[in-house]
Amino acid sequence: MKSGTLHSRSFISGLSFVILLVCACEKPVGIEVSEFQKKLTGFAHIEAGSDSASVYISHNHDLSTIPVYNSIENINFEIHKDGILIDGIRSSTTGLNMGRFTHYTLHSPDRPFEFGSNYSIVMKTNGEYPDAVAEFTIPHDPPVISRFESLSSSLANEVCLVRLNDDPNISNFYHMAIKAIRYDQSPEPIIVQNISFNLEDTNAELVSFNTTYDNDWNALFDDKKGILFSDEFFNGMLDKDLNIIIPKEQFVAAKLPLDNWSYELQLYSVSESFYRFHESTPVQNEIFIGTPVPIYSNLTGGFGCFSAHNLSVKVLSP
Repeated sequence: MKSGTLHSRSFISGLSFVILLVCACEKPVGIEVSEFQKKLTGFAHIEAGSDSASVYISHNHDLSTIPVYNSIENINFEIHKDGILIDGIRSSTTGLNMGRFTHYTLHSPDRPFEFGSNYSIVMKTNGEYPDAVAEFTIPHDPPVISRFESLSSSLANEVCLVRLNDDPNISNFYHMAIKAIRYDQSPEPIIVQNISFNLEDTNAELVSFNTTYDNDWNALFDDKKGILFSDEFFNGMLDKDLNIIIPKEQFVAAKLPLDNWSYELQLYSVSESFYRFHESTPVQNEIFIGTPVPIYSNLTGGFGCFSAHNLSVKVLSP
């Protein structure tokens, strides 16, 4: 079941409507704009088992004016775990970050964000903005990567098999990324590069995860290339096998060698809110005239996405 709400980002379509309306009339048309209510905008992607969380807070703005972003430093946070208020939460801020978000760090040293628990984070600003509440679930134990091996290698592609195992009794959502790592004589890598890859023989709808369309997301999600998918992709199969194709042309384009690479597979189990948000955002960077673009949010009283993840890693050596 999909949780959260859908909001619309329709600045382009709204502006176009106003221009068309004014140009179509012989006399100036007065447009009445209702009083604008500012709301909090927030994002967080929390690591399971961690005792702290990075939260990025901003606010929406009146689309009829030039946006002005101010540091929001008077927020009080409450964290509830499975419906119970957690005492002793401390927050600190580094001020305005990236020109748009205020970065907060929430500390809960004796109560880490636990696997499989439901959390709500309440944000209060003493009346400056409406209170906002984010609800999300920490994913269960990380998925097991039982196999990661090369099936074939050529000058064009590296084809690899990945087999993962997870709890079949619950809905699972994944983010997969791959890094290419190159070593020299020392044990420390000399090159670590996020790489692009494809899945072989699939008609499934996958979410491409590449945050370069908006630099603001870089601080939140570390600009990892990769894909998002759910366990619906496997159609009930117990052995969840994926054939991954790594195109070698990306190494040629970067003027890097074609062979002797280690590949680090990063498989994140992510909360459903993370999947739904990125499922809805690929179109947000395109221009639409008419139909507003729906953007997923799980922040009641505001807009944004609070989510969590845990991580499994497996390395394929050359």
